[in-house]
Amino acid sequence: MTQLENYVECHRDRIIGAFLSQILQQTKRNRGLPLLSVVSELRSYLLGWRGYFGFCQTPSVLWDFDSWIHRRLR
Repeated sequence: MTQLENYVECHRDRIIGAFLSQILQQTKRNRGLPLLSVVSELRSYLLGWRGYFGFCQTPSVLWDFDSWIHRRLR
């Protein structure tokens, strides 16, 4: 295992919790922002997150996040 894999594995719950918390905060329905603004904020956050954690061993986790975010935006 590489050093990054060890880090991600031992801090997985905290990292995922922080990710979900950030998404919940950015997609609150009472923020009063247009959908395009919310999507543009999310895009920059998700691109950075994907760039850092995109090489994980389980891409299904990323697919689950993607579908969850789509449901949040509906």
